[in-house]
Amino acid sequence: MSRDRVEWGEVTALVARAAAVQIDCALRDFPRIAPLLTRDAGSAKAQFRFYRLAASEQVAQSLDAAQCTVQAVLPLTCQRCLGEVGVEIEASAELAFIDDEAAVAIVPESHDPVITEAGRISLAALVEEELLLAMPIVPMHADPAQCRMQPAPEGGEGGDRSEADADAAAPTQTPFAGLRELMKK
Repeated sequence: MSRDRVEWGEVTALVARAAAVQIDCALRDFPRIAPLLTRDAGSAKAQFRFYRLAASEQVAQSLDAAQCTVQAVLPLTCQRCLGEVGVEIEASAELAFIDDEAAVAIVPESHDPVITEAGRISLAALVEEELLLAMPIVPMHADPAQCRMQPAPEGGEGGDRSEADADAAAPTQTPFAGLRELMKK
Protein backbone atom coordinates (compact mmCIF):
# COMPACT_ATOMS: atom_id res chain seq x y z
CA MET A 1 0.00 0.00 0.00
CA SER A 2 1.40 3.35 -0.98
CA ARG A 3 1.85 5.89 1.82
CA ASP A 4 2.70 8.77 -0.51
CA ARG A 5 1.05 12.12 -0.01
CA VAL A 6 -1.10 12.15 -3.15
CA GLU A 7 -2.81 15.49 -3.59
CA TRP A 8 -4.19 14.85 -7.07
CA GLY A 9 -4.56 11.49 -8.74
CA GLU A 10 -5.29 10.40 -12.28
CA VAL A 11 -8.33 8.16 -11.78
CA THR A 12 -7.78 5.97 -14.83
CA ALA A 13 -4.16 5.26 -13.87
CA LEU A 14 -5.07 4.47 -10.25
CA VAL A 15 -7.82 2.08 -11.37
CA ALA A 16 -5.64 0.45 -14.05
CA ARG A 17 -3.09 -0.65 -11.46
CA ALA A 18 -5.75 -1.36 -8.78
CA ALA A 19 -3.93 1.07 -6.53
CA ALA A 20 -4.21 1.01 -2.77
CA VAL A 21 -3.29 4.44 -1.46
CA GLN A 22 -3.01 5.50 2.17
CA ILE A 23 -2.71 9.18 3.04
CA ASP A 24 -2.34 11.16 6.24
CA CYS A 25 -3.69 14.72 6.14
CA ALA A 26 -3.31 17.38 8.84
CA LEU A 27 -6.74 18.57 10.00
CA ARG A 28 -5.59 22.20 9.76
CA ASP A 29 -5.20 21.73 5.97
CA PHE A 30 -8.95 21.24 5.48
CA PRO A 31 -10.44 24.71 4.83
CA ARG A 32 -14.02 23.71 5.75
CA ILE A 33 -13.06 21.80 8.93
CA ALA A 34 -10.21 23.91 10.39
CA PRO A 35 -12.51 26.75 11.62
CA LEU A 36 -14.55 24.22 13.64
CA LEU A 37 -11.57 22.80 15.53
CA THR A 38 -10.75 23.89 19.08
CA ARG A 39 -7.02 23.47 18.49
CA ASP A 40 -4.62 23.12 15.62
CA ALA A 41 -3.67 19.47 16.07
CA GLY A 42 -4.43 16.04 14.73
CA SER A 43 -4.64 14.32 11.41
CA ALA A 44 -6.98 12.20 9.34
CA LYS A 45 -5.88 8.86 7.98
CA ALA A 46 -7.50 7.59 4.81
CA GLN A 47 -7.24 4.51 2.66
CA PHE A 48 -8.38 4.28 -0.94
CA ARG A 49 -8.64 1.04 -2.92
CA PHE A 50 -9.29 1.73 -6.59
CA TYR A 51 -11.10 -0.76 -8.81
CA ARG A 52 -13.23 -1.07 -11.93
CA LEU A 53 -16.97 -1.45 -11.30
CA ALA A 54 -18.03 -3.84 -14.07
CA ALA A 55 -21.21 -3.38 -16.08
CA SER A 56 -24.13 -5.47 -14.81
CA GLU A 57 -27.90 -5.37 -14.46
CA GLN A 58 -27.53 -2.63 -11.83
CA VAL A 59 -24.77 -0.71 -13.65
CA ALA A 60 -25.37 0.27 -17.29
CA GLN A 61 -21.67 0.68 -18.07
CA SER A 62 -18.43 0.00 -16.26
CA LEU A 63 -17.20 2.77 -13.98
CA ASP A 64 -13.97 3.68 -12.23
CA ALA A 65 -14.54 3.34 -8.49
CA ALA A 66 -12.85 3.33 -5.11
CA GLN A 67 -13.49 2.19 -1.59
CA CYS A 68 -12.62 4.96 0.86
CA THR A 69 -12.06 4.59 4.61
CA VAL A 70 -11.36 7.62 6.81
CA GLN A 71 -10.37 7.77 10.50
CA ALA A 72 -9.79 10.84 12.64
CA VAL A 73 -10.37 12.35 16.07
CA LEU A 74 -11.66 15.89 15.69
CA PRO A 75 -11.17 18.30 18.63
CA LEU A 76 -14.53 20.09 18.55
CA THR A 77 -16.52 22.25 20.97
CA CYS A 78 -19.08 20.38 23.07
CA GLN A 79 -22.36 22.21 22.66
CA ARG A 80 -23.49 21.19 26.13
CA CYS A 81 -20.57 22.52 28.20
CA LEU A 82 -18.55 24.47 25.58
CA GLY A 83 -15.45 22.48 26.52
CA GLU A 84 -13.39 20.42 24.12
CA VAL A 85 -14.63 17.01 23.04
CA GLY A 86 -12.68 14.58 20.88
CA VAL A 87 -15.12 13.27 18.29
CA GLU A 88 -13.98 9.97 16.82
CA ILE A 89 -14.80 9.62 13.14
CA GLU A 90 -14.67 6.31 11.30
CA ALA A 91 -16.34 6.51 7.93
CA SER A 92 -16.30 4.48 4.78
CA ALA A 93 -17.82 5.00 1.37
CA GLU A 94 -17.94 3.44 -2.05
CA LEU A 95 -17.19 6.09 -4.67
CA ALA A 96 -17.89 6.03 -8.41
CA PHE A 97 -16.02 8.53 -10.57
CA ILE A 98 -17.86 10.30 -13.40
CA ASP A 99 -16.99 13.13 -15.78
CA ASP A 100 -20.12 15.30 -15.46
CA GLU A 101 -23.47 15.61 -13.69
CA ALA A 102 -25.32 14.02 -16.61
CA ALA A 103 -23.66 10.69 -15.74
CA VAL A 104 -25.04 10.64 -12.17
CA ALA A 105 -27.99 8.54 -13.37
CA ILE A 106 -25.69 5.60 -14.24
CA VAL A 107 -24.11 5.42 -10.78
CA PRO A 108 -25.61 2.59 -8.69
CA GLU A 109 -27.25 3.46 -5.38
CA SER A 110 -24.51 1.60 -3.52
CA HIS A 111 -21.93 4.19 -4.65
CA ASP A 112 -21.58 7.94 -4.14
CA PRO A 113 -20.93 9.83 -7.38
CA VAL A 114 -17.74 11.92 -7.55
CA ILE A 115 -17.32 14.31 -10.47
CA THR A 116 -13.71 14.40 -11.62
CA GLU A 117 -11.86 17.41 -12.97
CA ALA A 118 -10.55 16.28 -16.36
CA GLY A 119 -10.19 12.73 -15.05
CA ARG A 120 -8.32 13.82 -11.91
CA ILE A 121 -9.37 13.85 -8.26
CA SER A 122 -8.04 15.43 -5.09
CA LEU A 123 -7.74 12.71 -2.49
CA ALA A 124 -7.43 15.28 0.29
CA ALA A 125 -10.71 16.89 -0.83
CA LEU A 126 -12.40 13.47 -0.73
CA VAL A 127 -11.11 12.91 2.81
CA GLU A 128 -12.43 16.31 3.90
CA GLU A 129 -15.81 15.56 2.31
CA GLU A 130 -16.11 12.22 4.10
CA LEU A 131 -15.19 13.85 7.44
CA LEU A 132 -17.84 16.54 6.94
CA LEU A 133 -20.48 13.93 6.14
CA ALA A 134 -19.59 11.89 9.24
CA MET A 135 -19.36 14.81 11.70
CA PRO A 136 -22.21 15.13 14.19
CA ILE A 137 -24.48 18.12 13.72
CA VAL A 138 -24.20 18.91 17.43
CA PRO A 139 -20.94 17.66 18.92
CA MET A 140 -21.13 16.83 22.63
CA HIS A 141 -19.72 14.46 25.20
CA ALA A 142 -21.38 11.04 25.09
CA ASP A 143 -21.80 11.15 28.87
CA PRO A 144 -23.11 14.41 30.38
CA ALA A 145 -20.95 13.72 33.46
CA GLN A 146 -17.89 14.36 31.26
CA CYS A 147 -19.00 17.95 30.65
CA ARG A 148 -17.20 20.52 32.71
CA MET A 149 -18.99 23.46 34.32
CA GLN A 150 -18.09 26.85 32.89
CA PRO A 151 -17.00 29.59 35.30
CA ALA A 152 -19.58 32.28 35.94
CA PRO A 153 -19.17 35.67 34.29
CA GLU A 154 -17.19 38.29 36.19
CA GLY A 155 -19.14 39.61 39.16
CA GLY A 156 -21.48 36.61 39.14
CA GLU A 157 -21.70 33.69 41.47
CA GLY A 158 -19.26 30.74 41.26
CA GLY A 159 -19.61 28.32 38.38
CA ASP A 160 -19.39 25.18 40.50
CA ARG A 161 -23.04 25.20 41.60
CA SER A 162 -25.51 23.06 39.79
CA GLU A 163 -28.40 24.57 37.86
CA ALA A 164 -30.93 23.20 40.37
CA ASP A 165 -29.13 24.94 43.25
CA ALA A 166 -29.14 28.22 41.33
CA ASP A 167 -32.88 27.93 40.67
CA ALA A 168 -33.62 27.19 44.34
CA ALA A 169 -31.64 30.23 45.53
CA ALA A 170 -33.34 32.66 43.12
CA PRO A 171 -36.43 34.42 44.48
CA THR A 172 -39.69 33.18 42.99
CA GLN A 173 -41.39 35.78 40.85
CA THR A 174 -45.17 35.80 40.53
CA PRO A 175 -46.00 38.45 37.94
CA PHE A 176 -49.79 38.17 38.33
CA ALA A 177 -49.91 38.01 42.13
CA GLY A 178 -51.32 41.54 42.48
CA LEU A 179 -53.65 41.30 39.47
CA ARG A 180 -56.68 40.15 41.47
CA GLU A 181 -56.46 43.20 43.73
CA LEU A 182 -56.15 45.52 40.73
CA MET A 183 -59.18 43.93 39.00
CA LYS A 184 -61.36 44.58 42.09
CA LYS A 185 -60.72 48.32 41.87
